[in-house]
Amino acid sequence: PGGLFPFWYSYHVFSKRAADYLTSIDFDLLHSFGFPAFFYLLRARRKPVVVQPFGSESFKTRSLEKMANYVMWYPQSRYSMHRAEAIASEGEAQSKEIAQIYGVNKDKIFLLPDGVDIGEIRGCLESSKLRREDLGLREDELVLINVNRLEENKGVRYLIEALPQIKKAVGQVRLIIVGAGSQEENLKFQIDSLGLSGTVLHFKNVEDSLLFNYFKLADISVTPT
Repeated sequence: PGGLFPFWYSYHVFSKRAADYLTSIDFDLLHSFGFPAFFYLLRARRKPVVVQPFGSESFKTRSLEKMANYVMWYPQSRYSMHRAEAIASEGEAQSKEIAQIYGVNKDKIFLLPDGVDIGEIRGCLESSKLRREDLGLREDELVLINVNRLEENKGVRYLIEALPQIKKAVGQVRLIIVGAGSQEENLKFQIDSLGLSGTVLHFKNVEDSLLFNYFKLADISVTPT
């Protein structure tokens, strides 16, 4: 179900169940997205934990939504950051943001960039014969691509909302959306309501080898979280 409270509740349920499971198995180190480690970090007997927040969008929204997010998410998130042995960050800008938002010492934060297998990607691209025309795309069109879970906090609706303005500015534009989630029906309704059914292509459950080629066919990758 949609809405902030069900989303908050489901995260707490997952965090509690994850803590129960992790306590029952043997491992050396837990690397967790920040919030889900909360209940495990409450345990007296636990293994070392590295938390990685990935993003802090919840605390950078507008007035009332920002206030609600701080009430619902901040105490647990801040506790997780302070209680964990280390915090992983994807870059210097995010490290500064983590230190500022959660009040942790930057010495506790280390850089852990996203890793990709360039050789595997290059092999997929070189072996593929996929062309724009195979997807009904023309060479003279500006092709955007968004690859994400289709959830509220990913902001895909803002990208769809902007498409008419983009079309006015640049002419022919198409959007490839790759992903699945609870917002699929809402986004489909939005696309139809704006008369963009011929502009947007939606795929889900796409193999990596094909996904790399979708990126190759596109001009710009957009992530509107």
